[in-house]
Amino acid sequence: NAVASGTNAQASGANSIATGQAANAAAARTVAIGTLSFAGGEDAVAVGQQAVATGVKSLAQGVQAQASGDLSMSFGYSSRSRGNASIAQGHLAEANADHAVAIGTSAVADAFQSLALGVGAEARGQDCVALGSHSRCWASDEVSVGST
Repeated sequence: NAVASGTNAQASGANSIATGQAANAAAARTVAIGTLSFAGGEDAVAVGQQAVATGVKSLAQGVQAQASGDLSMSFGYSSRSRGNASIAQGHLAEANADHAVAIGTSAVADAFQSLALGVGAEARGQDCVALGSHSRCWASDEVSVGST
């Protein structure tokens, strides 16, 4: 029961849907919507031009958004959620570790259970929290509040 709509669209996974030029829903129960979008992890959803969701039950929404961790979510232009159960939301936001959360333009959460919240915020230590525009916490179990 796969459905493909659009020039060169492919829905090869069972119960998958691909809509858009060269959209590809490659695994079971996946949805790929948008030109060159790709949903490759089971139950994954990719929405947007060149959006890619390869993690199991992952969601990528936005132009060139990527969700590669299982249960990860990525929202925004070129946002990346690479860790399992990670969330990246914002233009160029990156959640690169398991259970990491990056929210804001260019926010980066690089370590396990790190949180970066704010434009350019960086959380690079385990269990680290960076709150505020361009705030940085690089050591484990650290909290940084305010802008630099």
